[in-house]
Amino acid sequence: MDDSSNRSPEIQQRLATALKEKGHKVTPQRLAVWRVLASGGHHTAEDIHKRVMNELNFTGDSTVYRTVDLLRELGLVRPLLIKADRVYYERIPGQETKYTHPHFLCTACNKVFDLESITSFKELEDSSLDVGTADWSEMAVFGRCAPCNGVEDDQERAPSNESLINFLGAPQ
Repeated sequence: MDDSSNRSPEIQQRLATALKEKGHKVTPQRLAVWRVLASGGHHTAEDIHKRVMNELNFTGDSTVYRTVDLLRELGLVRPLLIKADRVYYERIPGQETKYTHPHFLCTACNKVFDLESITSFKELEDSSLDVGTADWSEMAVFGRCAPCNGVEDDQERAPSNESLINFLGAPQ
């Protein structure tokens, strides 16, 4: 992990404080998972595990899954449910627990990009709706990123709405 900003005392203190407030221990494995997520970007649990193994080669994948789930419960990370066969995670910056922005998923290389310039999505989430108040939302745009644009491949295209509904367990 070459990004030194994810090793800053403030980043590590944020995790330590959140863990201690809820009665959890600060462990080397939890710190390593947090450093991967604090480096920014969008990570699958498998990606996190590979990066943690470079630092702590005795960390099992179940430890990574449990840690990511704990970080989600603590409001430090959130899942991105934008592809039926893969869950990505991103760090929630600062103390903000309702941090949402749309994403762009490249259907050729599976990279995820933030679309932070789209502000109307956040306005929708922040408003009171006729049916209730939103706590969490997700929006994704599917296509090809600039490097993949025009490159032919046989990879799976974006999932249908039906496959996303099945994956999320929503009633049909």
